Amino acid sequence: VELEEGCRRSLEAELVSEREALRRAEDSAAKDRDARLASLEEALERERQQRTEAQSSLEEVEHRRGALESELASRKIAVETLEDAEAKEGNARAARLQEALGAEQSLAAEAQ
Repeated sequence: VELEEGCRRSLEAELVSEREALRRAEDSAAKDRDARLASLEEALERERQQRTEAQSSLEEVEHRRGALESELASRKIAVETLEDAEAKEGNARAARLQEALGAEQSLAAEAQ
């Protein structure tokens, strides 16, 4: 009976020891899991922040691009307007020169 009692106590002590080892292992695994989860959450937050910053930069670039395209269109219109004015001025000048040449030729013809 004493042997049986000794074996039982030994087995109970071993069981308690095993349970404690299991609990420590579970605690350690939970801590590791929590640490990995926290690390992943931090990485996700950094990724979200980077995505937000990238989106903001993209919006700024698109806004600037729109402004530059608008400025380019305005400048093209200004250049076309200036070219038209220069062409009209050139045509008027050529007409005046043609008229003056015609008047000189008439005077020269009358002088002969």
